[in-house]
Amino acid sequence: SFELDALVWVSCPSHVWRPGRVIALESETVKVQLEVLDDCEGVDQEVLAIATGEQKLTSSPQLLRRNAELAGDGALRFDNLTEVPELHEAAVLHALHTRLAHGIIY
Repeated sequence: SFELDALVWVSCPSHVWRPGRVIALESETVKVQLEVLDDCEGVDQEVLAIATGEQKLTSSPQLLRRNAELAGDGALRFDNLTEVPELHEAAVLHALHTRLAHGIIY
């Protein structure tokens, strides 16, 4: 379950995972405002209504909690990713992307 204003990752066919923030909670729907990505300049922030609970379809986007510690360049503060509070695919990919962009792979 997610709370209002929670940072999340939303699965995405074109970007694998996109960062977002929970902006509304309904009985079986979570509304997420996606952040604009660097490679999507000129695109407005998108809002998705994602089904949860019994109405969730297998084709619905997946939601994962996003670590505030890894937001922005936060991955540079961790020498060992096993120390990240919530470690999953989206967090690892984001951390590797950030570290590679700064030339700090290991």
